[in-house]
Amino acid sequence: MEIKAYFKNRKDLVGWLVKQLSILPDNICLKYLGVNEGVINKRDVISEEKLLNEYIAENPQGFFAFSEGKANANIEFENEYSSISMYCDDESSGELALNVDKIFGSFIKYNAYYIYSALDLEFRNKNKAIVQQNTDTIEFWLGRDINRYLPGIYWRNWVSEEYQDFLKINIHEVIDQAGLEEYDLGNGVYLAQDVLQMSFLNIVKVLRMFQKIKIFFQ
Repeated sequence: MEIKAYFKNRKDLVGWLVKQLSILPDNICLKYLGVNEGVINKRDVISEEKLLNEYIAENPQGFFAFSEGKANANIEFENEYSSISMYCDDESSGELALNVDKIFGSFIKYNAYYIYSALDLEFRNKNKAIVQQNTDTIEFWLGRDINRYLPGIYWRNWVSEEYQDFLKINIHEVIDQAGLEEYDLGNGVYLAQDVLQMSFLNIVKVLRMFQKIKIFFQ
């Protein structure tokens, strides 16, 4: 499972990383930093903004963050966007799924530009393409460039007004196609499949029902 958020301002993401220490449950709260995936150095901790900015200065392209549980994050700083991808394998994603609305809400308070959440199964189905060329099978991912596309519509989505205007998309048309619940929060629209009340296994079954939905905007 993945929850990915994009920010136009690096400072907003840094502020969120410090704030999440006080709002997320211990088993998914990001506490430790590292430059290699899965390699935790408990001496490098997220504590205050000043120290975090010093760590960023040493690792300007990005780094990983780790919780006490199985939720981890990949944090990247590019020229135009700063992004965070919180993730864990689908079999271990129950706690992340149960807190997805809280996580989205906290991202939105820190001026997130675009957010989505999807199980690995759902993302592969909607964004992985396979092309056969003679005897070769070529696999690639669609919708990676958010400047060109709305990557897809998943079980949780936040599309800010700024991003809607940039892509010139009719968000209500998207809602009609995907059959989602719409929550207008003033500076953007939160789109949701109402599956959080189900058990995790039922969430997987529901996502299988939506396998034929492929919304990908050019």
